[in-house]
Amino acid sequence: MTESNYYIESNYYINLQERFGRRYRIGFEIKGATRYQWPEADRPWLLEIRCRHGMVYPVGGNMLAAVGMGSRAGTTLRALPCIRSSRGDVETVVTFNVDHIEAVLAILKPYRRRQVSDSERARLRSLGFKRQGDESHCESDPSGLESTIDPSEPIGEGSSHAVR
Repeated sequence: MTESNYYIESNYYINLQERFGRRYRIGFEIKGATRYQWPEADRPWLLEIRCRHGMVYPVGGNMLAAVGMGSRAGTTLRALPCIRSSRGDVETVVTFNVDHIEAVLAILKPYRRRQVSDSERARLRSLGFKRQGDESHCESDPSGLESTIDPSEPIGEGSSHAVR
C-alpha cells in the first residue's frame, strides 16, 4: 500500500489510515456519527488514532494534534521538545510534526491492531477460517436461493408479508 497525501481546498494533510492503519486502530471522530455528512474526499480529515490517554488527529500539512486527557498526560506532552504549541490544562491539546509521533504515542498509549502470529494463523485456517477478503468462504450458493415472496402479490395489511 502506498501512502497518499490528499489535497483538500489546497491543504495537504496526512492520511492516518494509510500511514498508521497497520499498527494502530484508526477510527472516525464521534464514532463516525458525522461521517456521511461529509463528501468522500473530506472524510480522511475525520480520522483519529484513539489512545488510552487521548487521541491524535490531522491538522494540516505535516502537522498533527494530540489531545491528552488528564493532567498527568497533558503535563508530560507539554514537556516534549517536539511540541509546537499547546493549550488547556486538564484536557491538553498540542500540535507537533508527524516525524515525532512515536514520542507522543508513547505517552498517550494508542490502541494497537490485533496481530495474528503465523502459528495461530495456521491453526485458524485448519479450523476453516479464510483470509480477510477471500470470497471463496461462502458456504451456500446464492444463485440456488429462491424467494418465497410472490412479486405480483401486493404488500400491505392483508398480505402474508405485512410489516408490523
